[in-house]
Amino acid sequence: MKHITDEELDRIEEQWSPPEHTDLSVEQLIARGYRRTSNKHRMLSRIDRPDWWEVLTEHLHRIPPGPRSQWPDFYRRVLSNDTVIALAYVARQVPTSGHDPVEYVEDLPPMPRDFNDRKPEED
Repeated sequence: MKHITDEELDRIEEQWSPPEHTDLSVEQLIARGYRRTSNKHRMLSRIDRPDWWEVLTEHLHRIPPGPRSQWPDFYRRVLSNDTVIALAYVARQVPTSGHDPVEYVEDLPPMPRDFNDRKPEED
């Protein structure tokens, strides 16, 4: 078994960071294009860039076979850099990634959790 040096471990940790936890509501997550990619780990991912198809083609070293609508799930699970961990009851309400044709969704500004969080408009 190979021993990993501290320098190698630091390099690995710099390249990979665990997903962040989110407190967005189910509606906010769905509107931003997040889909459930792991039930066990409560992970939600989204297609994180508008040129995702080109990135996927480069990753596979060829044009992906079959219809384009089959590939968003693969991209979310394998290539996305925008993955969050949600509370279990929230994650269960987000649609699964498989067979979901939703592609890149422009990131939206934060929305209040409910109307009570909004500041009153000034006249």
